[in-house]
Amino acid sequence: MSTAEVFQWTAERFELAAEAGLFGDDRVELLDGEVLVLAPMRPPHAAAVGRLAYLLIPALAGRDVTVGVERPVHLDEVTEPLPDVWIARGGPSSYDDRHPSARDLLLAVEVSDTTLGRDLRRRLPSYAAAGIPVVWVVVLGVGEVLEHRDPDVGLSLYRSVHPAGRGVTLNVPGTDLSVAVDDLLP
Repeated sequence: MSTAEVFQWTAERFELAAEAGLFGDDRVELLDGEVLVLAPMRPPHAAAVGRLAYLLIPALAGRDVTVGVERPVHLDEVTEPLPDVWIARGGPSSYDDRHPSARDLLLAVEVSDTTLGRDLRRRLPSYAAAGIPVVWVVVLGVGEVLEHRDPDVGLSLYRSVHPAGRGVTLNVPGTDLSVAVDDLLP
């Protein structure tokens, strides 16, 4: 009798499959060797991502950083998520031939409305395990940003989590820029 095995995707296989059109027009990401199909963005989620990009891209233009919106990051050989927004060291040409890695990232941002559970249970442990120093989770339904800092790589969690509500300003890691939570929320 034979036993079935689960197919473990690698980042290399995942990228080849995407280039070959295997996933069609679906938005997909690779988390821990699993290909996840992302739900279409609802208007509040899309608006919040757009608002964040609108704030960060012009404010950081001309600096030695890149802002990515819905672009993959390479965390390890089996994980290439699509954070809603990220900031990485190095100008845009730094990533002409590769995705940024965890050591390149200064900040990853997830906007959560209906995705909060998956963001906290699946993405955040992957980000912590990779050592991404700061992650913001913009929680639309609650109207706050959960700022995760101090990753414990071995335990795949962040040692410090601070909720930031309206009226609070967050410092953008690796820059002298601050962003008001009010500007991130509808």
